[in-house]
Parts: sequence; C-alpha cells; structure tokens
Amino acid sequence: MTADGRRVLSASLDRTLRLWDAASASCERVLTGHTSDVNAVDVSTASPDGRTALSGAKDRTLRLWNLATGECRKVLEGHADVVRAVSFLPGGRFALSGGEDKTVRMWDLGDGA
Repeated sequence: MTADGRRVLSASLDRTLRLWDAASASCERVLTGHTSDVNAVDVSTASPDGRTALSGAKDRTLRLWNLATGECRKVLEGHADVVRAVSFLPGGRFALSGGEDKTVRMWDLGDGA
C-alpha cells in the first residue's frame, strides 16, 4: 500500500506491476520494464519521496519506479540469480534485496552502487 493509503501495488508473473486504486479496485497504471516474472515490491513509507516503488524480478534486476508517471527511474544490477525480496530502509536512501544467489545486497539508491 502506498504511503497515502489510497493505492496498492502488485507484482506479477506477466513481467508487470499494477497500481490499483484501493477504494474502487480499478487498475490505474501498468508498469512495464522487467523482462521476466516480478517477485517482490515495496512501496513503504520509507521510499525516498513516498511516491517511489522498488521491485525485484527473475531477470536479476531491481527497478525504481515513479508511481506518478509509471516511469522506471533506475535499474539496479548485481544479483547473479532471481531477486526474491526487496525493501527500502528507513530514510529512503538505501534498500536491501535478497536473491536465489544466496546474497543479501544493500543498495545506495542515489548512485545505484
């Protein structure tokens, strides 16, 4: 659920994320860019501006999304296998991801390192 509590973001095996209006259950936006199954998503209040989402997928990438426009802001690469979990850290500057490559990675969202 987004920081304002009005929207829900879902991850899908069809390579997309969908932003839903929580009150009407209607799809507002489809986010595309991953090249395989999307396994994880975070839109917590810890996101940098409350309007940014983070996703992780079978394509071994994480992506930062602008929920207002649906634009992919940044692609983060480094996992050697499927990404299974993502989470913003408090303050929104860093994120964590976990993958089937048996690693947990901490990302600087400013420079992608």
